Parts: sequence; structure tokens; C-alpha cells
Amino acid sequence: MCHLFRYPGLPSAVMIAKNELMDGDTLEWTWNDKKIRYIHRTEYSYGAEELIEFVIPLPSLEQWVGESPGQAAYVKLKPIKL
Repeated sequence: MCHLFRYPGLPSAVMIAKNELMDGDTLEWTWNDKKIRYIHRTEYSYGAEELIEFVIPLPSLEQWVGESPGQAAYVKLKPIKL
């Protein structure tokens, strides 16, 4: 159901890099009076963990712009081996 809301993309690069979610872990939140649920499955990352070298979460800009776009992050990918 998360795809209906366009944001957030799950699992995020931050979630993948932290490697803290286990299969079956459930995230739930309310957005615009709608309850949203995400149940994690490792296959949902489509192997992205093998491509990510590191992730640095960026600070929120909410105090300056008045809105929080969610969690932005700098993602460095591993070099491609040809």
C-alpha cells in the first residue's frame, strides 16, 4: 500500500545500510488519517545491500524550511567491477 503514497520508498537506503530489519519486522504509521503498514522482506531490497558502500543520513532542514521531506541521505555506491 505504500506505493500509493509515492513516499517513502521502502526499504530506504538508510534501512538497508543499518541492516537492522529482520524478515517479518513491521513498520506502521499514520499519514493523512490513513494507517500504513510495511512488512519487511529481505528480497524487497533486490540486492541493494551488495551495491552500497556506505550511507550518511543528512540532517533535517525542517527548522529552516518548515517541512520535513523525510530522511535524506548521501549514498555512496561500491565501484563497479568490470
